[in-house]
Amino acid sequence: MKRLLTIFVLFLSLGLNAQRSPDVINYIHHLPFINGAAVALNSSLNAAIVGRTQWVGFNRAPLLQTLDVNLHISPNYNYLGFNVYNTQQGVYRNTRIGVNYTFRAPFELDGFLAFSITPEANIWTEDQSIIETDFLDDPLYSYTGQNYVLPNARFGTFLYYKKFYFGLSTPALLDQSFDAREGRPSVRFNPNGMQWNAYTATNLSLNRSIEYHPSLLLRVAGGSPMQLHVNNYFQYLRKIGFGVSYHSLQNLNFHFDYHWEQMLKFGYSFTHNLGALGGQYSAGSHELIFVYGIKNMARSKINLERLIIKEKRKVIGRKKLLGGRDKGVRKRGSKLSPNFAGSKSSRRKQEKAAKKQAKKEAKSKAKERQPYQQ
Repeated sequence: MKRLLTIFVLFLSLGLNAQRSPDVINYIHHLPFINGAAVALNSSLNAAIVGRTQWVGFNRAPLLQTLDVNLHISPNYNYLGFNVYNTQQGVYRNTRIGVNYTFRAPFELDGFLAFSITPEANIWTEDQSIIETDFLDDPLYSYTGQNYVLPNARFGTFLYYKKFYFGLSTPALLDQSFDAREGRPSVRFNPNGMQWNAYTATNLSLNRSIEYHPSLLLRVAGGSPMQLHVNNYFQYLRKIGFGVSYHSLQNLNFHFDYHWEQMLKFGYSFTHNLGALGGQYSAGSHELIFVYGIKNMARSKINLERLIIKEKRKVIGRKKLLGGRDKGVRKRGSKLSPNFAGSKSSRRKQEKAAKKQAKKEAKSKAKERQPYQQ
């Protein structure tokens, strides 16, 4: 019995340290799950809900539910979000509630650099009364358990430039551990034990119908083996998505998703473990995701205001270059100068039409530059 108690104490210690980053497989559809600064890819309200059942076939197997909501607020380059992560594993439950703030610094036309900070509260709950013991009402496991509320914070930075993505983030700035001697958890800043996520991706058009979106995720944490995620995702007509990814923990994932009414996406993923766990004991893991705010993601990637200003400057520059005289154009009022002939009102109409044309050209270029709407 004492050996069993020791195992559970060690399990709690591992849970407080290893579960710093919720294992969401469908993060390729909603990058804020691994990097809060990625909300800068959106220009309006967006949200995502995930439900995951892991290791089907095991009693009390891990469960995960997440909710992430973000909103573009005034002034222009600020975002505010709210997220909840709820994980349950055996007798332990961890609920993380955080508030995310993101600032986006745009580049010339089609890029930005964003930073985010997410203070959060970690609520740990232990319920040992569900343990099946050798005899009824075992005093060692008869109580509903200990509850703790621990502070923490997440940090992330995200770069987007010309269909290239790169992000660096940590899911926990503070290290949480369990002191078995004192019977309570502790929180401290430990740079050597922090987990870091490095993400990179790009977009490639194979033809008019199919787009290919490869990506890599590298996870590094002190005292833990390095993890590498290799993702291959394809999209047909920006409507139907499918892909395969491999994780270095011997997990093979299959992804399927469907865009519904442009603003909505529904996705499903299945995980199969290639080791003994998947072959003999488990029927795999299942995950569902629902994402709102797909269409508005591309709009913020293009700095449309600067693009319009640039096109207007081109029009003004052409006017100055002509000056009413170049390319066979003579002074105002001349019969050979139809572009500058007439009254001031006609010239104003011409200038207005030129500005309208510049705005139209800018929007057309922005549409061509639009990257994949993740």
